[in-house]
Amino acid sequence: MITPRRTRLIRSGGLRSFQASIAEQTRTRDPWRARRTAVRVPTRAAAEQLRRTLEALALVGARPAPVLAPPEILTRDGWYAAMAERTAPPSARLSPVERYVCMLAAAREAVRDGAAPPFDLRSGLVPAILSFYDDLIRHRRDVDGFERLVVADLEPSAEIDRGARRLLRQTRFLAAAFRAFRRRLDAVGRLDEHGVRRRVLDEGLAKPLVHVVVAVADHAADPDGLWPADFDLLARLPALERIDVAATDAVLAAGFHERLADLLPGIEEERFEGDDARAPVLVAPAGADGPCFTWRDREDELLAVVRRIKSRAVPPDPGGSEAAAADGARDATSDGVVMGAPDRAAAAGALDETAVVFQRPLPYLYLARRSFAQAGVPFEARDALPLAAEPYAAALDLVVECVTSDCSRAAVVGLLRSPHFAFAHAGRPLRARETDALDRALHEARYAGGREELTRLADAWTGAGKNGAQPRGPQADAAAAATVAAAVAAALGRIEDPGPPSAQLDLVASFLRRRPPRGPAPPADPQRESRARAAVLEGLAELSRAHRAFDDTPTGFAEAAASVRRWLETRTFAPAAGAAGVQLLDARAARYGRFRDVHVVGLVDGEWPERPPRSILYPASVLGSLGWPRERDRLHAERGRFVDLVRLAERLAEAVDPL
Repeated sequence: MITPRRTRLIRSGGLRSFQASIAEQTRTRDPWRARRTAVRVPTRAAAEQLRRTLEALALVGARPAPVLAPPEILTRDGWYAAMAERTAPPSARLSPVERYVCMLAAAREAVRDGAAPPFDLRSGLVPAILSFYDDLIRHRRDVDGFERLVVADLEPSAEIDRGARRLLRQTRFLAAAFRAFRRRLDAVGRLDEHGVRRRVLDEGLAKPLVHVVVAVADHAADPDGLWPADFDLLARLPALERIDVAATDAVLAAGFHERLADLLPGIEEERFEGDDARAPVLVAPAGADGPCFTWRDREDELLAVVRRIKSRAVPPDPGGSEAAAADGARDATSDGVVMGAPDRAAAAGALDETAVVFQRPLPYLYLARRSFAQAGVPFEARDALPLAAEPYAAALDLVVECVTSDCSRAAVVGLLRSPHFAFAHAGRPLRARETDALDRALHEARYAGGREELTRLADAWTGAGKNGAQPRGPQADAAAAATVAAAVAAALGRIEDPGPPSAQLDLVASFLRRRPPRGPAPPADPQRESRARAAVLEGLAELSRAHRAFDDTPTGFAEAAASVRRWLETRTFAPAAGAAGVQLLDARAARYGRFRDVHVVGLVDGEWPERPPRSILYPASVLGSLGWPRERDRLHAERGRFVDLVRLAERLAEAVDPL
């Protein structure tokens, strides 16, 4: 492996000196060099926190404030996007949706060529297959080497072990699918992450980087860390002059130090001394066995944190009554908090220097909107939320369910009741009582689904008054709603017909566009509702374009529906919550921020430490032989990061258990 001109490991005792070391290595007044300096971080939220930290550290002790050029702060995806843009000409990249469709087509091709897997190939399995392919290449294994190694391991016992036979068939199927996938990518002339890496190593960069600061550990220690292939790219990147790897003692002691020596041979080691000597006060409940507050559930947990934040940030008025001062003192030490006797001036610090840190953003980001608003405490959150949790995504699921269930009673009534669609009858909006009457009438008629049966019932109920009085009351209401339901079923019937997936997805998108949200009551957050609707429609259009470009083989709508649902599960939605105040962020982003007070919430088993997802394709013994990290390495690294986290605060640290 060819090492660059200088490769250094910069050790630090804690997170504050870790941040200061990054600032020191990237500080420059030269815009040209700044544009050719990159800092690798785990997530976009971490990038935002580090940007703020670098800006704050640049102003410390500066009179006047220096004009410094900031470096590029990149996540892993951002890194490969930047690499693609710096090639000449810039590389055209494949989107995740296009890669999914391409792998789906490659898997079907492998089955047609005789390499059938020992399971039914469903579109829901394709993301796991694609993820395994990516992990394999990131571990610097090629497809031939993977097949040779696993087959040699399984073949001797295949005759007497049914499990080994299944894994052997699965391995041959995966190898065939991976080769077909690679051929398809080469044919379209667009690159994924692995193609960008190959092109950069072969051709170099038109706008080369001269300095890279790695501010995240490897993948064995951090799910968002660098893989062996990433370190290999750094070590062989043309024109790169310096690599600085910044890490704390706790993370290095968890095994990263030994692995780093293998990943970057000959790396130098330096010590950076920062301001970690003074540890924060670890707040603990009075009389408790451990330094952890315990609450009934997560909502009570967050409310207690908000109360303590407010009591410290808004101290009682010294000029107020004696009783008010006493009440303020009780608030400041409520719930048995031992504050370490900070003075009241320190307690009145800015809210944006306070952080509430969680491992998983849900449900805290949803609860925070109500909890902080009730207390009158501003907050800011930048974590992305699942798009599937947005109300309009549920509306899309209602349409899909109505088609795949052949217009079942629950699906039809749910669609008519949805506030995300405006349905009309006789020139006026459909009324809620009419939908309720339809629900009762379908139940009494023992309706079991079917567009033809729904149309027959609508015709029968509408024509009930032809030879006498017109239908009235509940019968008229049911007839009105049934007419609308029959028209909706007829429109959705075109989607159910077998055909190219792109055409089916276009019909779903057309159905959504023609039916705007119901009025007159506006949603709680109209801008967020509009953005979620646009994200769903753009996602359907992206899926349609990908199928049209890579694989538009006619299928039933069930296959397209599975792709839509899988796409919804993997997409995120980032509504900005606030622009100042208490920082709500995950543990990975918190490592890059500077805070006076830190409240760590959600300390439950399964989240701290967070268990890594297990492979559904191979057992740990097979994955270990392919280079996958051991679970104990992840566990040790999680513990090291937690030790760093509780020492991040300048003043107070607090741990909260919701159970």
